[in-house]
Amino acid sequence: MNKEIIRCHCYIILTLLTVSVGRVKAGKDNDSEQPFTILLDAGNEIKNVVKSLDSFSSKQDSMEETLKSVQTVMTKIEERLMELEITVRTVAKIEETVESFGKLLESSLGEMENKLSSTENIQQLNHALIERRLDELGSNLKSTLSKQGVVQSRVRDLPGKSSAEMQTERDNFATMASSKLKDARNKTILSKPEVYSDCADAWQQRRSEFFNGIYEINVPNFQPFEVFCMSECTNCCPWTVVMQGSAQSAEKIYQRSWLEYKHGFGSAGTDYFIGLDRLHVLTKRTPQALMVRDYVMAKQNIFKEFSIKDERYDFAVDNLVKLMVQPWGYNDISDGTGDTFSSNSVCSKVRGRSWWYNQGCVSSFGIESFTENIFMAIRPKACQEDQ
Repeated sequence: MNKEIIRCHCYIILTLLTVSVGRVKAGKDNDSEQPFTILLDAGNEIKNVVKSLDSFSSKQDSMEETLKSVQTVMTKIEERLMELEITVRTVAKIEETVESFGKLLESSLGEMENKLSSTENIQQLNHALIERRLDELGSNLKSTLSKQGVVQSRVRDLPGKSSAEMQTERDNFATMASSKLKDARNKTILSKPEVYSDCADAWQQRRSEFFNGIYEINVPNFQPFEVFCMSECTNCCPWTVVMQGSAQSAEKIYQRSWLEYKHGFGSAGTDYFIGLDRLHVLTKRTPQALMVRDYVMAKQNIFKEFSIKDERYDFAVDNLVKLMVQPWGYNDISDGTGDTFSSNSVCSKVRGRSWWYNQGCVSSFGIESFTENIFMAIRPKACQEDQ
């Protein structure tokens, strides 16, 4: 539209110049060719200007097209950059997911290895027990067969017996030997180690035959395992030892992994921990009293009631009734209800011991002034109340 307007202006100027120049020249000079020559020159110049304008207009159009193309390209580049940014974020999220999955996989593999190790230990104990019982059965069987051979030799030496009578005697002795063999088998089965629910149960069943030592107890959902039972007087209900250690074995007792504390470690009668899973079941199955003792410092704390929660709550102390009056006069403690067991927390690292702590890293069960020589045991609350 602008170009057309410019052309119109140029033609009008051309016409005006033609008329004015022709008139001026005609008035001054009678030569009729000069106005036409001037007219032609002015017209050519104007045409040249129009052509230049057309060329400039064409270049302007070309520049506009080029600018549009550049804008289109820039738009596409911006879109591509946005796509690349989204892709980079997606890759970062995938890397985080892969890393998280890797850690979870490592943790799962570690738990599986520990469970397999625990299962292998249980199987080895079962195999040892089976072999011992088989040896006992084999010894009884050899003894019975030996006796049967002696009897048969005596039968052969009996005088004045007919063949039929001797056969009858052999059958009778064979029957007797078979009966002896059955008795030997039954005795072997009955003589196997009895399994009790805890040390108090062993004491109630054995009574006068009970003695301090190692017994096999049975807890629901666990293989039978050994504990040390300790009674401090003839008619006292015994304690089931759940932990014992010494300053020499402090590293073995108090610096273990979470899984070791969860499943237990050591052997009854030496450095030992029963395991948090088993301790939870024992304290929840029957109300228990708790004793924590330090033989070196001659101190002990006894609680009327004690129980812990399961792993979902980090085996937190669920119930802890205040300390009873002690003959040693040590009763300055705080309530530990709600304290959680820690094996790799800030508290356990600062205090140098895996134990139950509150949020202020104060140890449970009043053992702040205890040494590493800690002895920990439980027994049914009913026993505690009777004594």
